[in-house]
Amino acid sequence: RARLPKGQRAEQHLERIRRSHQKHNAILASIKSNERDRLKVEWDQHHDCAFLDNLVRARIKDAMQGFIINIEERRNKLRELLALEENEYFTEIQLKKETIEEKIDRMREKTKLLKEKNEKERQDFVAEKLDQQF
Repeated sequence: RARLPKGQRAEQHLERIRRSHQKHNAILASIKSNERDRLKVEWDQHHDCAFLDNLVRARIKDAMQGFIINIEERRNKLRELLALEENEYFTEIQLKKETIEEKIDRMREKTKLLKEKNEKERQDFVAEKLDQQF
C-alpha cells in the first residue's frame, strides 16, 4: 500500500480531530439544550402545581366563608324566632294573668258557693232530724 505524504496525514489527523471536536461540541450543545428544556419543564410543572394549589386553597377558603356566612344567617334567623316566641309567651302570660279584682271576684264567688253548700247541708241535716223526731 502506498502511504500518503506526511503533510496530508497531518491534515487528515487534524480533520479527524476537528470532526471529533465538532461532534463533541454538538453533543454538548444537545446536552445543554436537553438540560434547558428539562429545567423549563420542571419550572412549568412547579408553577402549574403552585397555581393549582393556590386555586384549591382559594376555592376552599370561599367554600368555608360561604359555610360560615350560612351558619351566621341561620343563627340570626333562629335568634329572631326565639325572640318572637319569647314575646308571644310573655304576651300570653300577660293575657292569662289575673288582675287583683278578678282574683277577689273569684274568691267571693267561691266563698258564696261554699256558704250555699254548707247552708244546704245544714238544712238537709235539720230536715232529717225533724223527720227522725216526728
